Amino acid sequence: MFLSSRIRHDTANLATGFEIEIITIVILGGVVMTGGKGNVGGGSDNVFLSRTLRYGLGLNNVPGQYMLVITGSLLIISIIT
Repeated sequence: MFLSSRIRHDTANLATGFEIEIITIVILGGVVMTGGKGNVGGGSDNVFLSRTLRYGLGLNNVPGQYMLVITGSLLIISIIT
């Protein structure tokens, strides 16, 4: 919703490519994948963390493929722990 309001245009495939980042944010935010538990504060904190990490990597000219690998690594680490 935020992305479509930001660019003032909406299509069905607008957020294609953000799936891994969204799943990582949700899991790091404390949402239990079996359902029933989670909080908004944890998710909000991790949106800030994820976007700051992505912005910092972009400032350092890290290619998009490596950003995806780093996000995937965070996802794997969060699932293991």
